[in-house]
Amino acid sequence: MNKANNSISEKHKIAGLVKKINRPSFVLMAFSSIGMLACHYYWGIFTPYNYLTAKQDILNNKIQIIDTGPPNPLEQKVATSMGFQMIHVSCTKGRPFYNGIKHYNNVMHEAIKQKSGSDWQERFDSTLKSLITESTSQKVMEKK
Repeated sequence: MNKANNSISEKHKIAGLVKKINRPSFVLMAFSSIGMLACHYYWGIFTPYNYLTAKQDILNNKIQIIDTGPPNPLEQKVATSMGFQMIHVSCTKGRPFYNGIKHYNNVMHEAIKQKSGSDWQERFDSTLKSLITESTSQKVMEKK
């Protein structure tokens, strides 16, 4: 009987020791998981386009803006003339994907600003607008 009580108390000691060892590990894992989920949702860290991939693309001299709208060949033409590319992706990926694109594009906008000047967006928009106007007027002339 004494031997049985000893083995039971040893099992309790071992179980208590295991609980003490695992509790901090469990808490660390829980906080790490929550942190990773937050990074994924708010910054799109585990998506193809995010802050980190933007920095890597800049290092590789791959300047591009990600757009979720329909492709516009005139946009690509203006972007190429200004030294960057427009990449169009599907718009059914979810909130983390959009958040990643937002952070990716913010980094790329800064890189383009350093390369082309702070008024690059205005020049891009005005050139695009004039090309669209020119293209529209050509289509009207062709119909007559």
